[in-house]
Amino acid sequence: MTAAAVLRDSAVDGVTLSLSVTGTIKATGEKSAVARWLPTIREHKGGLGTLLAEAANIQPFGVSRCWLLRFPDCNSLEVAFSPAVSHAEVMSFYPESIAAEPFADFGNKQAHR
Repeated sequence: MTAAAVLRDSAVDGVTLSLSVTGTIKATGEKSAVARWLPTIREHKGGLGTLLAEAANIQPFGVSRCWLLRFPDCNSLEVAFSPAVSHAEVMSFYPESIAAEPFADFGNKQAHR
């Protein structure tokens, strides 16, 4: 089984794999399904990490991990999500914000200028 097959087949079984900020693989879903997949996930850890890292950098339009939020008092806030979220989701998480702009790399001040 390839890492890509693990991602596909575990998703069909209701298990979502994501990469944490520290680079570890996180499996979420029904407890019994996650338990079934853990040995396979561990076996393909390297390949899964690579695929998940690539996916984090190639997001559909309007979806990002990193967002710059603007507030009515002229303050701003950089936030990161894992997995990536849409503009609508960001605005629902921060209803007091007046704007949200995606940027490529959390902590990279040049990305959103």
